[in-house]
Amino acid sequence: MEDLNAPFLGAFLDHLEGTRANGARSRNLRLTAIRSFFRYAALETPQHSGLIQRVLSIPNKRQPRPLVGFLTRPEIDALLAAQNRDRWLGRRDHALLLTVVQTGLRLAEITSIRQQDVSLTTGAHVRCEGKGRKERCTPLIKSTVAVLTAWMREQGADGTRILFPSAKGGRLSADAVQHLIWSDLSSPSGDNWK
Repeated sequence: MEDLNAPFLGAFLDHLEGTRANGARSRNLRLTAIRSFFRYAALETPQHSGLIQRVLSIPNKRQPRPLVGFLTRPEIDALLAAQNRDRWLGRRDHALLLTVVQTGLRLAEITSIRQQDVSLTTGAHVRCEGKGRKERCTPLIKSTVAVLTAWMREQGADGTRILFPSAKGGRLSADAVQHLIWSDLSSPSGDNWK
């Protein structure tokens, strides 16, 4: 145990970054494994508690967090225009994408919204359960209200119904939404997705 001291392990972590060209994330993963071993060692060899505490206090390396990208207005317009609104799927996809662009709801939030979660009267808004089971209420602009009103009228008023259902009436999967967006970005007509 004496050979596995904090300076030795620090040199190993520096070696990972310098010589082996590992990034901060890989370095931190190795440090997590080392810490796990030393937590186990703390239970089995309490006589080395000082050494173990010094190793456990080795800090993680900060990782750069890139800014989240966003769509420009022309990209949003192109995405919304790619829907074939003569078909049911196109009308659903247009309403879904317009709601996402306007509200910024997460994927899990948008796919779980039911008709009863949408208020299209004065003070129009979408209510959903967000991250950490926190309830969120997001206002809607007039153009989105008009599209959602027509969409809900087409579906038939049933508060328990999923607002943006799959073709079989269930909740859209994350893969289906991802496929919808990628097919729209790669196809000018948006007809690739069925």
